[in-house]
Amino acid sequence: MAPPNTPSSSSTESPAVAIFLISLSILCFGLSDALVKWIADVYDATQIIMIRSIVALPLIAILLSRSVAWGRLREVQQGWLVSRVVFGSMSFVTFIQALKFLPLAETIAVSFAGPLFITALSVPLLREKVGARRWAAVVAGLIGVVIIMRPGAGVFQPAALWALGSAVLYALAAISTRKLAMKTPTAVILAWVNFYVLLIMAAGVVAFDTWVIPSLEDLVFLISIGLASTVGQYLGVEAYRRAQPSMLAPFDYTALVWGALLGLMIWHEIPSWSLVAGSAVLVASGLYILHRETVRSSRAVTGWRGLRRWR
Repeated sequence: MAPPNTPSSSSTESPAVAIFLISLSILCFGLSDALVKWIADVYDATQIIMIRSIVALPLIAILLSRSVAWGRLREVQQGWLVSRVVFGSMSFVTFIQALKFLPLAETIAVSFAGPLFITALSVPLLREKVGARRWAAVVAGLIGVVIIMRPGAGVFQPAALWALGSAVLYALAAISTRKLAMKTPTAVILAWVNFYVLLIMAAGVVAFDTWVIPSLEDLVFLISIGLASTVGQYLGVEAYRRAQPSMLAPFDYTALVWGALLGLMIWHEIPSWSLVAGSAVLVASGLYILHRETVRSSRAVTGWRGLRRWR
C-alpha cells in the first residue's frame, strides 16, 4: 500500500494505532490472496480482476468525495499512469497464475522479491545511486528467492516463474507509481488505476471469452476479494498518515505469516525448510535495504516500499 502524499507530521502521530491499522491491512490482503487462490481454478484472472475493480471503484469514489482530491482527478501524468496500469495489471495476472499451482505462502514469499527489483531498476529508470552495500543486499535477497524456488532440486515448480515475473512487473509498476505520487494524491491514483484496469480486464473477458457465470457462493467470494483489497489499501494509507514509513514498512513482512497460516488452515500446506530459510534471507535483505534507505533519507523509504499490494 502506498503512503499518503502528505507527510505524517501533518497528522497526529499515533504509532500504536498505525501499527494496528497496518497489521489489519496486511491481514486483509492475505485474505484477498487466499480467496483468489480458492477460486482461481474456476475463474480466469481477467474476470477476477474485473470484478475486483467494479467493487473497488464505488469505495474509492467515497474516499474521493471526503477529500480535496476529488477536484484533482485531471491532475495526473497520463504516460506514467498508463505504465502503472499495464505493469500493475500484468503483475496481478501473473500472481494469480502462480497462486493456481503454488502454495499460498510460497507465492507471497517470492512476491517479496519486488522491492529488490525496485532497488535494481531504480538505477537505470530513475537514475538513483545504489551503493555497494545495498547491491550486496539485493544479491543476498535474490539468493533467498533461489532457495525458495529450489531449481535443480527435483521439486522445482515452473509456476514459480509466474511469481517471479509478477515481482518484476510489480517493481516496474511501483516505479511508475513513485513518479505519479510526486504530484498526484493517492486516492486519485487509485481511482484512475482501478478505472483503466476495469476497462482492460473487461476487454480481455470479451476478447478471450473467459466469462463464467458465478454461483451465488462464488459471487460472494469475488465481491469479498474486492472489498478485502480495497479496505486493505485504505487501512494502509491511514496507517501511514499516523506514523513514519520506516516504522511501518517492516510489518509488511507479516504477510508471510498470514500466508503460511491461511495455507495451512485451508489447504493443509506445510511450509518447507527451503521456504522458511529462503524467506529468512529475503526478509533480512529487505530490512537491511530499508535500513540503508532510512539512513539516506526518509523520502527514499517511501519510494522503494509501499506498493507491493498495488497490483
